[in-house]
Amino acid sequence: MTNLEEKRQTLRSLPLPVIILIELLFIALVTHGTFDLFAFELKSAAYDSLGISFLRGSAEVSLRAIADEAHRVEGRTFMYFGFFPALVRMPLHVLFPSLIGYWGRVSCLCAALLAFYFFSRFSRLVLESRQDFIGIRTAQILHWTVCIGFACATPITYLISCAYIYHEASLWGLAGSLLAIWGLIEISLSTSVTRYAAYFRLSVGAGIALCSRGTFGVPYLLLLGIFGSYGLIQLVRSRRLQVTSSENTTINLQVLIVILLPALFFLGMQLWYNYARYGNFFDVGITRASSGHSYLQKVIDLGPEVVFQRIKCALSNYFAMPWQYFDLIFPYIHLKKISVPTIGIYANYQEWTISLFLLIPWLLVLSLIGLYQLVRYGKWRERLSITSFAAQWYIILTFYFITQRYAADFLPLLVLLATFSLRSIKRPLSSQSSLRLSRALIVLVVFSITTNLLATIAWNLEQNWALSPQDRQLLEAISGNSPARLPVPPEFRNEIHLKQVPL
Repeated sequence: MTNLEEKRQTLRSLPLPVIILIELLFIALVTHGTFDLFAFELKSAAYDSLGISFLRGSAEVSLRAIADEAHRVEGRTFMYFGFFPALVRMPLHVLFPSLIGYWGRVSCLCAALLAFYFFSRFSRLVLESRQDFIGIRTAQILHWTVCIGFACATPITYLISCAYIYHEASLWGLAGSLLAIWGLIEISLSTSVTRYAAYFRLSVGAGIALCSRGTFGVPYLLLLGIFGSYGLIQLVRSRRLQVTSSENTTINLQVLIVILLPALFFLGMQLWYNYARYGNFFDVGITRASSGHSYLQKVIDLGPEVVFQRIKCALSNYFAMPWQYFDLIFPYIHLKKISVPTIGIYANYQEWTISLFLLIPWLLVLSLIGLYQLVRYGKWRERLSITSFAAQWYIILTFYFITQRYAADFLPLLVLLATFSLRSIKRPLSSQSSLRLSRALIVLVVFSITTNLLATIAWNLEQNWALSPQDRQLLEAISGNSPARLPVPPEFRNEIHLKQVPL
């Protein structure tokens, strides 16, 4: 048994009652308090339709299921969303055919729970590697704190409270990204890179991220391209099937196969999916959506998909000053309509956001510490790896749309920087310093849990026009509040909740 394996036994997972409470919270959020996991959700039946089409070798979806988000190509109907949630549904269609069209909530719940599980596993690995410096007690407290914080004090609570197709794609993209990060961290902590399980997690996670929501997959395409090419070059130069570097790491043909096969499978599926829809291996549908997306005959010109000048405006919305979101009306924290310049770089259609300074201050603090440590002490491979995740930020900040659900795209980079801040502890901390560190993080996590839950309630009470009347009444009864709600757009009134048979 290695030293690392011995250390793994010292940090305990979250207590079972806490895990059950988190699961119950997720179920309450995804069902809006009804605990009914099988109910109609906006456009989520499109993934059921796509899963059925996959069984026939097609990429088409039901026009009734995808509605206004349809892409019509030569008389056929497609969607631009990533396809991985449809793969999850395929065996469910065979086992439970009567539930086809109603898997949206279950899918979002599974993705959120998996994301939480993956985060808990690699955060445990990182803190176990630092327990000699911070002490086993502090490492245990920090592990429990960051796990609870990730589950209850991140945009996951918002995403899972609206199990629409938009949020489902992001949740699965995040889950895949965190699985890949787990593999990256295992590789970096190991004395040998011949750990096939870690490389397999990296490759599979990257593939799931890419095929769920492309922005989550971009960093891994860059990483796999860079390090895969590096490994192949080393193999060619050595003229043999194994290369041992000065860092006691081994790169061999078997490792490259484990890295590349799952990723190439998902990449091949994505290329086929692109071609089946648009007749082009590299057309993912973004340009079609931005140049004239049809919302039930109402065309909204979203403009170019990526514009560098949007970065300042996007940052000012996602990272706005937190006090402007408070008021004296329950739930006391409210999302605000985005503020954009009038120079035409954004479409007229605007959604709502809330500052990440308000939602994840605990993660931002750890990330800033990690960024400082990375710039000052990081190795070139660590800097290159984390820089790859900045590409995801660039895409979101220059995109033609600003909305709260895109906040999840900031999490992979922030999580990596936060873990780097914990890994960078190089000297023993005094008992008082350890206590202050733990207390400060606990206070920030408790604050973040409160703000996330209140903001989620506010969104569903005030802005979520696709919420069913029954769910809205339950939320109002729980909150004791019946606020002025955003009116349902006229073009959607015949779509929302009138089609109880979604396919």
